[in-house]
Formats: sequence, C-alpha cells, structure tokens
Amino acid sequence: VPQVPEAKNHAPTTADPAFWRKLIAKGDYWFRVSSDSMAPTLLPGDQVLVQTLAHPAARGDVVVFVHEGKLVVHRCLGAARFRGDAKIVPDPPIAAENMVGLATRARRGDR
Repeated sequence: VPQVPEAKNHAPTTADPAFWRKLIAKGDYWFRVSSDSMAPTLLPGDQVLVQTLAHPAARGDVVVFVHEGKLVVHRCLGAARFRGDAKIVPDPPIAAENMVGLATRARRGDR
C-alpha cells in the first residue's frame, strides 16, 4: 500500500479532498477500509483501488469522499446520496467538492 507522500508547504489531512484527488490523479492508489459500514462487501482492513471520478457518481457506484473530516467509502444511492451497505440510514447529502474518487477494485488479505 503506497504511503502518502510528503507535500511541501502542505500538511496533508484526510479533511482535504483536493489533496486526495491530486494524489489519485497521479496513478493507482489503494485506500484501506477502517470500518464495517460497507460490510459484508468491504470489511475493516480491506483495500479499495480509488481512481479519478470522471463523472458524477451513479447509483450503485462505490465512492470515496470526505465527511466530517474523515475519508468514507460508501455506495451511491443516486442524487448525491450515499450509504454504507451495512447502514440503514443514508448519509446526509455530500457536496461534489467533497468527492475524492471512484472505488474500482477491492482486495482482502493477499487477494
């Protein structure tokens, strides 16, 4: 899993979606899942390959976005609404500027 590179004059934080978009635009970047909100699809410790979101998220897409200062991996329900597969209640609407990218692949362990 690649490490976040040091950035001159910029302290990267997960609360900065523009930083993450620039990082994934440079090539493949794997994010580690840290919660069970997407279970059973994604479990803590799984990794998702995140690529540039070239279009608005569509229903069913799994995307990475920043919410309340954290990176979140959730499924799009449509119309800027998202929810973890294990959740009942959807997230509040997420602004386009908080989108980081599209999760295109996942791996668990050595797979």
